[in-house]
Amino acid sequence: AIVDAIDKKELGDFDPKQTVLSVSLMIPKAFEIANTLYYFVRPKDLLLQNPEIKIDMDEKGFIHVTSNTLAKNVFIETNRDEFRLSDNYFDLLPNETKTIYTQSSNRLHFISPNCYNPPNFIFHSKSLYDTYNK
Repeated sequence: AIVDAIDKKELGDFDPKQTVLSVSLMIPKAFEIANTLYYFVRPKDLLLQNPEIKIDMDEKGFIHVTSNTLAKNVFIETNRDEFRLSDNYFDLLPNETKTIYTQSSNRLHFISPNCYNPPNFIFHSKSLYDTYNK
């Protein structure tokens, strides 16, 4: 059901190749229950900047991903085959942090603190920008 609509003209002048609209559904005085990003052009037509994607793991094993600019279709690879990431292949707005946990053997679990050993975890990220600019 459509609750409300915005005419594109109401947004003013903008370059559709460099613009993304972030829409959130919020419960007043509570929290966000849904969000989505709307792009005005196809991904191949976006004028993306080279994102500096930073990946950190905290002492509880949560993986935190940030970018200095819009990063479209972020994919995280790790050298640890036994871990599956809870979310992979996502978009990041500038300075937004995405927190990821792991899955293994079809059961959800967190990396235990005693296996937190950063030298043993190697993360690498790719985004849509990388696929178009190689």
